[in-house]
Amino acid sequence: MAQISAVVQLVNKTNHDLSLDPNDCSLGAGEWVTSPPESIPAQSTGEWESESEDEQGGTHGRCNYIIQDGSDAQVELFWAVPSLGENRATSDVNDSGIYVCTPPNPGSYNGDNPTMVFTLRESN
Repeated sequence: MAQISAVVQLVNKTNHDLSLDPNDCSLGAGEWVTSPPESIPAQSTGEWESESEDEQGGTHGRCNYIIQDGSDAQVELFWAVPSLGENRATSDVNDSGIYVCTPPNPGSYNGDNPTMVFTLRESN
């Protein structure tokens, strides 16, 4: 097992399926333990994991999911568990008038092997 890893969960609380944009999902450091799912059905959770490649490194990455609602709405997730410094998790929705993606609370993903839970929901 790697020294540092991150389990990432995307809870899809919308009534629309999500499709991974394979051209917009990558790791800046580390390697996949479990790849992000190609799709996340409505009202369900997708999960994946990345880990450091050695005991000295960390892991960080980003994935973009397309919301299958007939618009161009997408949600982007970013996570980082560095070997030094603080863990980070951010999210963005390109059509924030319809959807909101809440990143995990900062205190909820401390340590070298956190689970980072993002929640996507409709804004109304």
